[in-house]
Amino acid sequence: MTIGFIGLGHMGFPMARRLADAGHQLVVYDTRAEILDAATAFGATAASSARDVADRAETVLASLPSLQASADVATGADGVVHGSRIRRFVDLSTVGSAVAQRNQRQLGSRGITALDAPVSGGVAGATNGTCARGNPR
Repeated sequence: MTIGFIGLGHMGFPMARRLADAGHQLVVYDTRAEILDAATAFGATAASSARDVADRAETVLASLPSLQASADVATGADGVVHGSRIRRFVDLSTVGSAVAQRNQRQLGSRGITALDAPVSGGVAGATNGTCARGNPR
């Protein structure tokens, strides 16, 4: 199964690398070309946009630095909402309930399940695979 990963910053890059190290095929996107180059060095395939990731993967994870970045990646003009293959969007960012609910409504209207799953544990947790995530209840 190919997994999409958008946002390869301090948290996203090590999480994506751990997925690749575990044997998953990854298609990734980041706005910085040098980060995409580093990701292809560990076996990921670079995409040209968030939508391109969502055209190639049924499950897409995102680790983004801001509310606006999360909204743009999820529902913007070139966002995952327009992807042809995506079925699940997991936002690992800390976006707050208003943005998460808006993303869920807009993605849900296209048949995409959206999960708000912020992680904690910092860069060390991402690197070591010990990040915590919230309980859905």
